[in-house]
This record gives sequence, C-alpha cells and structure tokens, in this order.
Amino acid sequence: MASAQWPFFFPDWNVAQTVTAMNDAITHSASGGGYTGVSIANVTANITDNDSLSVDLAITSALITGQIGPGQRITYEVLGDNLTVGADVATAQFVFSLPPSLTNVSWICVADVGASCPPGGNGAPSHGVSLNGGTGLAYLISADVPGSALEGDDIATTATISVTTPYVDSLPGNNTDTTLDEVGPDSLFIDGFETVLPRVPYPYVPAVQ
Repeated sequence: MASAQWPFFFPDWNVAQTVTAMNDAITHSASGGGYTGVSIANVTANITDNDSLSVDLAITSALITGQIGPGQRITYEVLGDNLTVGADVATAQFVFSLPPSLTNVSWICVADVGASCPPGGNGAPSHGVSLNGGTGLAYLISADVPGSALEGDDIATTATISVTTPYVDSLPGNNTDTTLDEVGPDSLFIDGFETVLPRVPYPYVPAVQ
C-alpha cells in the first residue's frame, strides 16, 4: 500500500482514530498552529500483525513391537515434522490418544536442534511443541496390554499435530495418523504354526512408577 496521510482538524483533533497500516510502520509529524509554548503530545500506536503464516506440519505413527499379545508391553514410534523449510512454528499442539484398556502409559520425546518438546512423562501425551522449518520430533510411547485381552481385539491409536494462530497448515490432511492392530495369540500357546511377525529392535520405554 502506498504511503497515506490522515489529517486531524478541529473539532476531531483529539478523537481516537483507527488506522490499518501495512509494512508495520506508523510515523507522526505535526506543524502549524502558531501558538508559542504549545507542545504536541507523542502519538501512541499499537500495531497488530494478523497475517496468516502458511506451514506444513506432518505426523506418522507406527507400532514397532511386532505382534501384540495379552499382557505384553508395546511401543509406538511417532514422528512429527515441519516440512516447510524457512518457516518456524513457535507454537503447535501434539496429542496421542490410546484406548483406556492400555495401562502404565509412558513416553519420551527427542527433538531435533531447532525444535522442542517435553522430554518425557506418564499418561497419553498432550502438550505444546515448537518446530523450526525442516526440523522434527521423535516420540516413543509405551503401554501395557491387559492380560485379559482376547485374540482379535482391536487396539487403535490416533496421533495429531496441529498449528495455532497465526499459523495455517497448508496440508491439514497429514496432521493426523492412526494405527489399528489386533491382539494376537498368547505367546505361551503359540505352537509354531502361527504366522508371527518379526520383532523390530526398539528402545524400551519402561513404565515410570
């Protein structure tokens, strides 16, 4: 927007005015009057930047402990990333939900340089994070499957990362990821004929007492 002037005349010289400014600058000057000893007070201007900042946050989630069995401790790996290089996100929200049947939930988080998250805790994580452009977060979230779980029971989880004002996510479709896994047979009764998925090595996250 080109420079503009807003003159004030009697009788509205002392009436507050609302001005929409571009380029984050307001300057003030005054002249005339011809009254010796009369001073003109400084102008107080508050500039509110309401521009939306477009970014792309993404999240992926996966069970990394192989087949689920009754009484087993399982671990999910969740990765959150800011895919918009050059656009820093100072405030975002991370949430991971699990079925209430899973107990002793604990988690740890490791952040890239330029990102931040709480280092760990108990219960399903839900908290604020920050991600500079091109950085990411890695969570390991562990929980105990009840011993009473039956073969074929579903265990579903949802991981979400979202932006808050003034950010707007350009691709909201990758802000949520879900997992759906079935409880398999109790390992005590596997006779060698069942198909058992190979276990993937992972850092064990113990329940914190």
